[in-house]
Amino acid sequence: MLKNYSIYLSRLKRLPMQWSFFLKNFKKCKNLIKISNFNDNDIIIRGLKFWEISKVEKIFTLLNLSASGFGLSKRLLYFIAGRKIIYVAHDIKSNEIVGFDLFYFNDRDIVENTIHEGFIGILPPFQGQGIATKLRRHAIENFRKSRLHGVSTRISESNAASLASAKRLGFKIEESYFDLSIAEIRYYLVIHFKNVN
Repeated sequence: MLKNYSIYLSRLKRLPMQWSFFLKNFKKCKNLIKISNFNDNDIIIRGLKFWEISKVEKIFTLLNLSASGFGLSKRLLYFIAGRKIIYVAHDIKSNEIVGFDLFYFNDRDIVENTIHEGFIGILPPFQGQGIATKLRRHAIENFRKSRLHGVSTRISESNAASLASAKRLGFKIEESYFDLSIAEIRYYLVIHFKNVN
């Protein structure tokens, strides 16, 4: 009984922070344009449809073993604004989502008028085909049209493929740090749209 009480108490303590995150993001998302569709051979890059949240969350937990899901505030945000901030790679042949790139605004992004790439993931059978790069490229084009100043992301030093993809698109390392939670060196990268043709 006491264990359940402490779990509920810890969840209650996080509620103000979660609602603050939701409200800040909801306000910023109102100014974003809806993601346009982009067809590339057998893959369509498009915005999330609200009924697909569970599919994307399942892929997220499969690829990000340390995560348990989106949490209430992100789930609500993605339900309302997913068509503006979650890019999905939809495979035409299997008629399934095979990857995604999700975004949100952290406090630094709100100040700098950038948006943060929170996670990009491609199912293993589809990795190595350039889908992640196409997702990022399409996101950059759409967010530039929304009058943002850029896109930020955090990538582990050990994730060489994602780091190379981001650098090819124009992301520059602004900070490096040791992340205690995953015991890895990570980079904070930003692509500033004023520096991109």
